[in-house]
Amino acid sequence: MSVSSASYWGYKDNNNGTNRFSQKIPQLVAILKNKVKDICLGWIHAGAIDLDGNVWTWGEGDSYRLGHSQPHTLKHLPQPVQNLTLTNKDVIQLSFSRGNEAALTRQGDVYVWGNSDHGGHHSYNF
Repeated sequence: MSVSSASYWGYKDNNNGTNRFSQKIPQLVAILKNKVKDICLGWIHAGAIDLDGNVWTWGEGDSYRLGHSQPHTLKHLPQPVQNLTLTNKDVIQLSFSRGNEAALTRQGDVYVWGNSDHGGHHSYNF
């Protein structure tokens, strides 16, 4: 799949009746314009792989689901996932769920992050 640019829309309720962020019509994610080769959607967050294989995430980051080393964040704009971006991992695929995230690299390595309370990832030493 070749995407090149990303748009987003949707609704997120703040559990108290207030709207945290919503887009009723698609909005261009300008920071990633003409830079995206794939996207992935999670429960209340999203991710993109840029043309260099770097991962960007945005949305609600409870339980570390954005991969930014902060348990409770809300990112309206995409931010690079530092561990996958700075070390040139060349990510080719993302898989997001409600709180468990994974990235597959061209070399066949799998990186996981987020919440492991519901049968997700654990620390493995092989």
